[in-house]
Amino acid sequence: MDPRTGIIREHLRGRRGRSASEWRRQREEEIAARRRVIGERTLLLRIGWIWYRVEIAPLPDVTTCRQREIPFDAVLRRPIFHPHQEVERLEYWYGSKGVYGVSKQQAGRRELSAKGVVG
Repeated sequence: MDPRTGIIREHLRGRRGRSASEWRRQREEEIAARRRVIGERTLLLRIGWIWYRVEIAPLPDVTTCRQREIPFDAVLRRPIFHPHQEVERLEYWYGSKGVYGVSKQQAGRRELSAKGVVG
């Protein structure tokens, strides 16, 4: 608890006393378990228990887009009318809030083993 304000806050070292480097390492492991970068505009994403090859592109300025030009995200399965409302989801899946999934296709076993995802 903060003695000045009386607000209950989480301690800087976390609930279990982990250091910042341990939290960072754990977060990087979680990201590697669901996302692999294969190219500048290509990712392997694990959605549920299935790996997909996802092509990404920069988000256009939605405020100037016409109705037909509004981007449809293949991973989120919905149009992105207001990117500022989707920031956390875009960052979670793609690692950046300025891109969206143009297309996705289930990745084959050969591709996954070539990229070191499955043995």
